[in-house]
Amino acid sequence: MPRIKIELPESFHFSTEIPIYIGHINYGHHLDNAQLISLISEARVRFLKSMGYSEMDVEGVGIIVADVAAQYRSEAFHGETLVAEMGANDFNKYGCDFVWRLSESQRPRSGARQARHHVLRLHRSSGHLGASGLHRQSRRLMIPIRYVEPVFRPPSEAESLILPITDGCSWNKCTFCEMYTAPQKKFLARSEDEVLESIRMTGQRYGSEIRRVFLADGDALVLPTRRLIAILEAIRTYMPAVRRISSYCLPRNLRKKSQSEIDELAAAGLKMVYVGAESGDDEVLAAVDKGETFETTCEALDKLGTAGITRSVMILNGLGGKALSMQHAENSARLANATQPEYLATLVVSFPQGEERFRAGFPGWEPLDQHELFVEMERFLSVLDLKRTVFRSDHASNWLVLKGTLGADKERLLQQVRQAIAAPEAARLRPAWARGL
Repeated sequence: MPRIKIELPESFHFSTEIPIYIGHINYGHHLDNAQLISLISEARVRFLKSMGYSEMDVEGVGIIVADVAAQYRSEAFHGETLVAEMGANDFNKYGCDFVWRLSESQRPRSGARQARHHVLRLHRSSGHLGASGLHRQSRRLMIPIRYVEPVFRPPSEAESLILPITDGCSWNKCTFCEMYTAPQKKFLARSEDEVLESIRMTGQRYGSEIRRVFLADGDALVLPTRRLIAILEAIRTYMPAVRRISSYCLPRNLRKKSQSEIDELAAAGLKMVYVGAESGDDEVLAAVDKGETFETTCEALDKLGTAGITRSVMILNGLGGKALSMQHAENSARLANATQPEYLATLVVSFPQGEERFRAGFPGWEPLDQHELFVEMERFLSVLDLKRTVFRSDHASNWLVLKGTLGADKERLLQQVRQAIAAPEAARLRPAWARGL
């Protein structure tokens, strides 16, 4: 029987590391063929998750493995860490192929392997819809941009091109935040040449399809205005279909920029920024080492508003703990009232990597239980006096989903919260298993 030959793409833009455990090893003391499939299945799950999908839901359809083909180049052994690279191609109305490559992370030996997993109809809608959705998302991965995992973006940027112009966060001292604490996420401003070349090459391939661009990582606006203008102009040149460019923003980054500079950024295409205010209370902000105050956050939001840049402000429900809960709620509402942001959101503070780092600076902090979180939210909403702010408390961390426009929907939202306080069993709360971080 002739050996199969598998053509791999020139590059993969998704990769993940998977260790080889003793249970993966066969009697020959190397990676078992059957266990190889399990490792690839794990990589496939991570690949789909990176695009917001699961194996049971790719735009309404599920993944069924129809066949697998593999070409081996060398053996793999216990204790090694494999780098799994993956992409998707050969899309048709029945499904697609997942193409993958495994290589050992420490030595230059690799195996080229290809698996074909077809997307088929499971429950509803046509089978090709899942494949087409995966096609769109997969193409976004096959772009000439270097990503350093993990990659973060706001939920509303799910359809955006994520364009890293920095890595990590220039402040990175907030004790509640674990987003950029991994070693590979140490802050670094990417070279101007790399960023502009990524924009040019991406634009040449997909420029007519890209509608939104999100400038990553944690505080892209830390870059000098001149560099930001060059990036915005390059996006406008090579991606003419783009209608919105957005970014995270630390208030401290705008202290060094004049109002005229921010006006210039707005004129060059910066449409929206996400500001993690976290709290409007100075005592809470100091306890979590935010590096900001009520006044500095107000100043930044006012500068953005004057420039006509849309502002999305986030507050952390429960950040003040039991002792500072009410002043956290009241002063956070005061911050919103003073600045009138276009969007306002809340999520519940959580610590997926443990509370040790947080408690080192805030030793007396006690977490709020479900009831206390609702009481704090009720106080926050009561003090809010907003004119036309879109309000969302629908992050997966929230027990109670709240959506509306403030002030028009204030009383309705307050009624929902008060019902949850008085009779949580009758409120439509998110089950504990469905909450995320």
